[in-house]
Amino acid sequence: MRAILSVLLLAALPAHADDCRDRIAGMFFGGALDPTLRPPYHLTVNTLKADGSYVHSYDVTWLAVDQAMTASNGMYSLMRGEKAWLANSPDGPWTFSPPAEPFDSVNRDIAQRRQMVANLSDTSCDGMYTLDGKTVERFVYRTMTRDDSNGTYFGALNTIYVDPETNLLVRLDDAEFVAHYAPQPSPDRNIMQYTYDPALTLPQPQ
Repeated sequence: MRAILSVLLLAALPAHADDCRDRIAGMFFGGALDPTLRPPYHLTVNTLKADGSYVHSYDVTWLAVDQAMTASNGMYSLMRGEKAWLANSPDGPWTFSPPAEPFDSVNRDIAQRRQMVANLSDTSCDGMYTLDGKTVERFVYRTMTRDDSNGTYFGALNTIYVDPETNLLVRLDDAEFVAHYAPQPSPDRNIMQYTYDPALTLPQPQ
């Protein structure tokens, strides 16, 4: 009888793990990890060393997958559709910066999310958590993109915090980052803070 109970318990364990994995996988299309469902937001990314010391930071103003402006080290890059510009100020003047090769941000995003779902591992659904005085839900997962057409990839161990009322991503922390150009896991971690604001706009280069 004890042996039968042990077998039943062991058989039940993967179901819980699979439930969590399925829940996180579902976030990439129709959930908190689906960027097409997010209202405009401001993203602040801080990179820290393993000891917590500051490395660098950058900011993103985001309206859509193919509509964003990044500010880093006094330089600004703007993307609108398949066009891009550079400037030393958010007010311009903007210099057109054609990509080295044609790209499709929308379809590339869809492909990368599909790859991340396929490569999910080390998933954990940790339940409710207090972050900056607010109750959020915490999830952990490892994943990676992989473009077999050119050999590029990137991935990390991610910890995400989701607002249970809005189902929006509040913060994403990544660690052990790897990529085709840096195959060894990075000791640094990136802390990405999302602030939503439907009134956000982007410059309109002439």
